[in-house]
Amino acid sequence: MSCLFTHFGEINEPSSRAFWGDFDDEAEDSIDQTKLEWDSFSAPMPVDLLVLMEGFNISEFGEQIFLKDSQELCRIKNKGISLHKFNDKSTIIGLLEENLVNSGEVANLLLPFCNLAKNVVTLTIQPKVEYKSEDISRFKDEITIVLAVKSDLKTIEKLEAPNFIVGATAGIFSYRDIKNLPVDSYIAYTDKSDLDTLSTAPILKLLRQIGIKCPENYIPKRRDQSHLYM
Repeated sequence: MSCLFTHFGEINEPSSRAFWGDFDDEAEDSIDQTKLEWDSFSAPMPVDLLVLMEGFNISEFGEQIFLKDSQELCRIKNKGISLHKFNDKSTIIGLLEENLVNSGEVANLLLPFCNLAKNVVTLTIQPKVEYKSEDISRFKDEITIVLAVKSDLKTIEKLEAPNFIVGATAGIFSYRDIKNLPVDSYIAYTDKSDLDTLSTAPILKLLRQIGIKCPENYIPKRRDQSHLYM
């Protein structure tokens, strides 16, 4: 794993390597060294479409939207990662809680499913403050905006530099793109850290556009009904 640090002002370098040794030991101790593995697992199978959705609080949204029409294939419980197969057996949905530390390992776990899918679509959900534009007023009145990294949908604007996608979805998109395999990629920037009815409307519209059966609206559970706070 590599990290990029940006500093301002004077840099005071320590005079002893002992400092760096202590720092490196602390950094290694703070990172979970446990190898990621599926807690429950079903063997990969050929499907027409694999959709991977990554972002904060994506699990509660996705499982509520897709639970009735799908069955769970795989899960990593403590990382909020799961795969669900639609009942028609032609589509798999992946729900990935954002965790940049383990994104490479997550992408590797997804590769067997990725290789057997005819088409792959990735959707990354990020805070709207991450969106960069020379026009600071652009999209100011929209709660959520959906942009395309690569897509055949003419109704969705392209993501422009210097914006980019990160995480396991970025790894899967790059893998498929390099191998010239069918892949579309989107990013949704939202004002809401907790996804709600208004913020998810453009996301649900996109899912329907790519052929995913889902309701018109998402109504989140009340906090006293959510298992997140048990």
